[in-house]
Amino acid sequence: MTDTAAQVHALLTDGTTMRIRQAGPDDRDEVLRLYEEMSPENLRLRFFAASRRSAEKAAARVADQPRRG
Repeated sequence: MTDTAAQVHALLTDGTTMRIRQAGPDDRDEVLRLYEEMSPENLRLRFFAASRRSAEKAAARVADQPRRG
């Protein structure tokens, strides 16, 4: 499967489209930043803990997985 075949596009409510793809190792810093910018309440609801370490572990899980295909 090529990267192009693995891409999905979504139509946003404002009429624009966005490309959705699986995160890879190059995305780890951005995924971590996403989690680090969450409020403590959001972290607690997402990870059942308000620990920033939970965010680091989640970013590693999401971004460090080998791409399927």
